[in-house]
Amino acid sequence: MGAEAPAVTARALPEFRVPVWRVRAGAALLHEGAAPESVHVVRSGSFKCLKTSEDGYEQVLAFSGPGEVLGFEALSRGRHTCSVVALEDAAVAAIQRIAGGLPAFGIVAAVLGVVNTMGSVGQPPAVLGGMI
Repeated sequence: MGAEAPAVTARALPEFRVPVWRVRAGAALLHEGAAPESVHVVRSGSFKCLKTSEDGYEQVLAFSGPGEVLGFEALSRGRHTCSVVALEDAAVAAIQRIAGGLPAFGIVAAVLGVVNTMGSVGQPPAVLGGMI
């Protein structure tokens, strides 16, 4: 006769609520140079990622839509490398308390910092230290 499948034990995970933020068209979600406070997953709407030069010129680097992650790179760099502005009314899931509440993001951020630094191995130690 057939072997019976082993019983599967489900382990309950602690409840983790992710707030949904509404962002109005034209409003900035992330600011270039600011420290990261959360990572955002676009639920609806669209965004542009841009850098602003000293003379006010805006260079659009990318567009993001539903399902895309915003602000993740800042975890490894310690600051946002571009601003993110809503092109239309939008909604994002805001994953907060990265270091304390979600240790996996902290580990990924550390790995990204090392990978980023490996691309600049020829730099002086003081520069490399600031990149991690």
